[in-house]
Amino acid sequence: MLFSRLATALSFVGLAAANVKYAGVNEASLEFGLGVFGPPETNYPGAYDKQYTAPNTATIPYWSAQGLNAFRLCFAWERLQAEAEGPFDETYLGYLDKWIDASTSAENGHINVILDPHNYARFYGKILGSEEPTATFVDLWRKLANKYKSNPNVIFDLMNEPHDLPIDDWYSSAQAAINAIREEGAENLILVPGISWTGAHSWVWSGNAEKAAAITDPLDNFAFDMHQYFDSDYSGTSEICTNNTEVFTAATAWLKANNKKAFLGEFAVSTDKTCEGVIEDTLRYLNANSEQWIGWTWWAAGPWWGSYMYSVEPKGTSHQPQTYVLNKFFPGNDNVDAPEVPTGSITIPAPSPTPTRPVPTEQPTNDIPVFVGGSSIGAGWENWSWETTFEYTSTVGPAPLVGTNNLVATVATYGGISFKGNFFEYHDRFEFYLAAESPLFSVRFDSTTEPFESAALVLSKVCTGTFSLTSFVKCVVPVETLGWHAWDRISIFSNSAAKQTLVISNAVIHALPESTTEPTGTITATPTTTRGPLPTQTSDLPIYNGALAAAWENWSWNVVLDTASTKGPAPVVGSANLEAVATEYGGLSLKGVAFGGYKAFVFYVAGATSNWSLRFDSVAEDAEGEIIPLSTYCPGTITATKWTECKADLTKTGGINWDRFSFLSHATGEQTLYLSNIYASASGAVQTTAVPITTTSQTSSTTTTTTKTSTTTTTAKPVTSTTCSVVTITTQAPAVTVTGAASTALKVEPNRTYSQTVDSTFRISNAALSAHLPAGPKRTSVIIANSGKEFTLCNLIPTHAESSAVDITFEAGEEISISSVGNVPVDLTGNYVFEEDDEDMFDEDDEDMLMGSDEDDMMDEDEDEGEWESGPEGEDEEPSDSEMAAELDALIGRKKAQLPAIPAATDKKTKKAKIVESTPAQEAKPAVNGAEKGKKKEEAKKAEPKKKEEPKKKEEAAAASPAAAKKESAKAIAKQQQKEQPVKQETPVKKEAAPTPEKKKEVKKKVLPNGLAIEDVEVGKGPVCKNGKKVSVRYIGKLTNGKVFDSNTKGRPFTFKLGAGEVIRGWDMGVNGMAVGGTRKLTIPAALAYGSRGAPPDIPPNATLEFEVKLMEVKGK
Repeated sequence: MLFSRLATALSFVGLAAANVKYAGVNEASLEFGLGVFGPPETNYPGAYDKQYTAPNTATIPYWSAQGLNAFRLCFAWERLQAEAEGPFDETYLGYLDKWIDASTSAENGHINVILDPHNYARFYGKILGSEEPTATFVDLWRKLANKYKSNPNVIFDLMNEPHDLPIDDWYSSAQAAINAIREEGAENLILVPGISWTGAHSWVWSGNAEKAAAITDPLDNFAFDMHQYFDSDYSGTSEICTNNTEVFTAATAWLKANNKKAFLGEFAVSTDKTCEGVIEDTLRYLNANSEQWIGWTWWAAGPWWGSYMYSVEPKGTSHQPQTYVLNKFFPGNDNVDAPEVPTGSITIPAPSPTPTRPVPTEQPTNDIPVFVGGSSIGAGWENWSWETTFEYTSTVGPAPLVGTNNLVATVATYGGISFKGNFFEYHDRFEFYLAAESPLFSVRFDSTTEPFESAALVLSKVCTGTFSLTSFVKCVVPVETLGWHAWDRISIFSNSAAKQTLVISNAVIHALPESTTEPTGTITATPTTTRGPLPTQTSDLPIYNGALAAAWENWSWNVVLDTASTKGPAPVVGSANLEAVATEYGGLSLKGVAFGGYKAFVFYVAGATSNWSLRFDSVAEDAEGEIIPLSTYCPGTITATKWTECKADLTKTGGINWDRFSFLSHATGEQTLYLSNIYASASGAVQTTAVPITTTSQTSSTTTTTTKTSTTTTTAKPVTSTTCSVVTITTQAPAVTVTGAASTALKVEPNRTYSQTVDSTFRISNAALSAHLPAGPKRTSVIIANSGKEFTLCNLIPTHAESSAVDITFEAGEEISISSVGNVPVDLTGNYVFEEDDEDMFDEDDEDMLMGSDEDDMMDEDEDEGEWESGPEGEDEEPSDSEMAAELDALIGRKKAQLPAIPAATDKKTKKAKIVESTPAQEAKPAVNGAEKGKKKEEAKKAEPKKKEEPKKKEEAAAASPAAAKKESAKAIAKQQQKEQPVKQETPVKKEAAPTPEKKKEVKKKVLPNGLAIEDVEVGKGPVCKNGKKVSVRYIGKLTNGKVFDSNTKGRPFTFKLGAGEVIRGWDMGVNGMAVGGTRKLTIPAALAYGSRGAPPDIPPNATLEFEVKLMEVKGK
């Protein structure tokens, strides 16, 4: 509920004389580039005047003249103290000293400076008290206390906004820091924040009140640092104010009851009319309660804030709007009722430079479509929206400026449209056309790699015209005005609690400046590429006439397709209908014979709703047509009880030789569409007599379907054996082929169930559709039943998602069932999980099978393992390329133990599995292990006699669960991309034979279906890492031409959370399963690294990367 302005004003009459002791502003810039969960993976600590800068000391006289007496100086702990308990960086310390010396001087009136490590109770992302020892925090404050204890105008704010950590860990760390400060003889005022972002509104119920009451100070010279913002979630991210001074009531009552004091370290509001009076109300409230509140600092000033809605950094001789209000309450001003006008001329010397956008080596010329009237957002973008529902193919609102439809978003309470993906830091502007009921929206850019977010610009500032839902206004956001950052996300968000509708058309990020001459008339899309004439057709092309014509393939997604359904109206021709049941915006899609030269595309449709569209595509020409609602082609009303004749004029679809068509559902729920008599008309006329259909000849398999849930009968084509043989595990009849030893696999036939009592723990790590698809392949789901619960392991879609990395382990003794729903066999692959006492599972003959004889890959057991430093040694300099290459070569040459590959076929003893099939017996079919395809070359190298291997004591997990995220990268300058050189054959390091040669182990490469290759150079013996844990590693990264592009071999190991998308996907998958002390070589294809974009200038587009990774530490439960 909004606070009554009138009531507030009346309640504070006569209170002008009450004053808090401290009042001022935050100076923020030295901490820039530091995220709320710690520093980013790259560009940290960063370069001065690029990732961060110092506040401009030339503004201190300006602020002194306004009457303030406090600055809260924010800094990044890791930039000041690069190593735990290490020395301070003299250069960075100099930035602090320069500001403190100037502010606390007599010339500027002895302004107090509050030192604020802006780290959210983290050091390099490690939480204080649990992941980072409290001693590290204590050391920081001992050194700061010693440095500044002689200056009484320096105040110690222990930490900025601790959050997401155990409350006891924080308060014990805070108490230890207070004790250390006093032990050093410092008598300075100390500010102590609480957890939960130290919010005043949540101080009591968050648990802070209870724990804070126990904080003690021998000098009793401390106060609690609280922060407060007034938007709906108290985050300070919205321009809209929905709260006022009622947020302080509970905290003030607690302070009074416990005889404690507080300091409001951060607060701010925008200039939006909903925030009128909030500043005055707050500062009058604090003055009225100055026994409990000793002061405040506004968020924020600083040289790089630009158009940030809370910035009070002066611009030339002008105040920012909020300054006119604040300066009335600064302690140097006696009259709080002074008029809101500047007094006299104020001259501000030139501030520190804002980041200057470098001129790229090659200016981009490609525009980036965000939404231009298709079925979804543009290529490369992901939907990161919140509290918003979309309709990408809507005809609501004004006529589309490009394409045939608009994007319509229904935005709930403070929701937002947000798209993340393409980098556009060097582009000129983001331009879009918008229709909305009101201008209560803002637009913002973000860099998810730094991380950094721009100021929020209200639409009324970037759009010209009157807002309504009946016409578009043009909106332009110049990229460079929001600063130079690696922008890769755009958000348009609501500033209202009410539900709002937003219509967007022709949203494009333009590379080059707009023409000085504004175009007139209708806005048109970019011209299509000139193509040759289409062939002339003389006879109709039948596609579906009760049966699907030859050469047509099912490319559908999120659709259950039945090509011989007896449901729906009586067929127009033939004896069956085509039935598509779609969910989650699914699409019935068929690809086959090119039909662009025909005059019309004719079909008959029936369904309960017309909420569908049709799109034509050319796979051969890589062209996608417009999405057109069915109502455009189908006159009348579409119903489920009768056919509607529809015709699309192909002569008006761009002159493209289409070879695919898709019927697109516009709903998340289930929708059914029936089709009959689909054909391309040569003359453009509708047939009077249907053309006979030529059906596909089934040589390898045949499919007979009566309904969408009917049983599929398949005549199997024999599976060609591969050079990667398997150990066959004997099963009960009917036989099912499973592979065993270190790895295991199961072929799940369609619509069949397999039951098993697990006798040896095993793990499934991948599911893939069989290499041989039947005609009309459908989406196939793998279902797991375990402990009375049934769940879907994965959904596999032909031509779209034919494999899926999974991660599920079944323990010995569990009763499980595995089944599939669909019409495509599924290969499940994985491995047995061996415990320490399983070392005798294989006898020596089995060990022979597991080992190769490549002597070049072997070396002595006593090889020195000192190539990697185990932790910080005070040396952070990067080694030279030659040093790193030498280290890599040494690593490759060391003892090479690894996960065993699938052994060759043998008559040796095999592991028995109890598998019982619940459906009628069928012929046994050999399994196709999708994870072991393409190993012929590797097997060819194994022809030499094999040596025995020592029994393995522990087996590691072989694959990781997927993570759809990329590693944070540095802002890249778009330099000329270098091409990769042919892969060099590395010469393994040979060692002279020891007097008593020992048995050697061979490194074998495991290649996952997604192309990721994993080699365990050395198997660790420590804790095993898995998703969700924080891991610390050393690594060397190379291109396939041998060039080292990145490394971490000295100083602090690289740390990240496994499986959280903080690194490239190949790392998340490839590091998973390693044990501490182990070394693994990863060969990562571009699709699991930096893709077609690359990471210039070091990593070119489409680059395969090679990493040697050593696991140093695992943390987390």
